[in-house]
Amino acid sequence: MLVEGNFDVLSLHARGVLNVVAPLRPKAIAPGIAVYPTPAPEFELSELRVQGRLLVRASRPGPEILLVTEGSVELVDSSGRLRLEKGQSAFVRPKDQPYTLDGVATLFRASVGDLSASA
Repeated sequence: MLVEGNFDVLSLHARGVLNVVAPLRPKAIAPGIAVYPTPAPEFELSELRVQGRLLVRASRPGPEILLVTEGSVELVDSSGRLRLEKGQSAFVRPKDQPYTLDGVATLFRASVGDLSASA
């Protein structure tokens, strides 16, 4: 069952209805970059839509994992270049940021969220 919000999911789960999901809607933070809200403040999930070249700067220092879900890109960082196709992933070390993505693709980025919020 698809419902409108997380509150609806929680109240239905409390009543024993377990096959319920609510769509997450990302918030655009820059051209080509949108962040999904998560219940874990120390974790951030972003969607990156690349049409040409996109310079990516981490919102907070820390490692990142990139997963290509559509298209292909070339990841260029301080350690070199890496071609990524649909279904492939890459680990980006903090010391290799910022980086650029060249190509036409949709990627998802898992990164460190606001650690002060979870303390």
